[in-house]
Amino acid sequence: GIICNYTDRKFKTLKTNDAYFSSNDAHQLHSLIKSRLYYGPCNKLYKSNIIKQNKITFPQEISYGEDRIFNYHYISYVDNIQSVSYAGYHYLKLNTGSLTTTTIPNLFELEYSQWKMLNDVYRSKGAFNEEVQQDQYTDLFWIIHDNIFANRKLRNGKFYKYIKQLLTTPEICNIKKFAENINYNKIIKYSILNRNSLLLYSFIKLLNICKK
Repeated sequence: GIICNYTDRKFKTLKTNDAYFSSNDAHQLHSLIKSRLYYGPCNKLYKSNIIKQNKITFPQEISYGEDRIFNYHYISYVDNIQSVSYAGYHYLKLNTGSLTTTTIPNLFELEYSQWKMLNDVYRSKGAFNEEVQQDQYTDLFWIIHDNIFANRKLRNGKFYKYIKQLLTTPEICNIKKFAENINYNKIIKYSILNRNSLLLYSFIKLLNICKK
């Protein structure tokens, strides 16, 4: 587990249960990944022989999600996982200067490629069941949504082109299967799920005008 310490002296504890389970156990694996304790390396012990034999490294060409990619590769070679409920690692969350607080170029491409990588992990473990698919495709909806809204200050032509680009994401058709679980603005949701870039662009511009 991890204790997140914030600069305003507040803190949040993230922890999981004491468990020993097969990496093919869909429910346990999914629960661990959903806990958000899975992504970073700081609160884990790894078997060095697995890392060395399979030449698992942190990708040097990217600066966002490289620890997540490392863990995705590592777990592909792991048979069993031990989780410990004890939270003993203190993580200082700063307000400025970190990658989590700065603009990252090509953020959608990075998030989308890592989303697909996690799908491959689930599939390789025989764990890509309906529960996992529901969460994964819901996550993809929010990845698309958040990246569109993060770029809404682009000039008109560039913003419309960006929306059209993101709405070509092939897996949008799979998101529609689990759309009932996405509670959100009906127009925005409809526009994304039906790839209606013009409607989405017009509605967002209208929202921008209303906020002025």
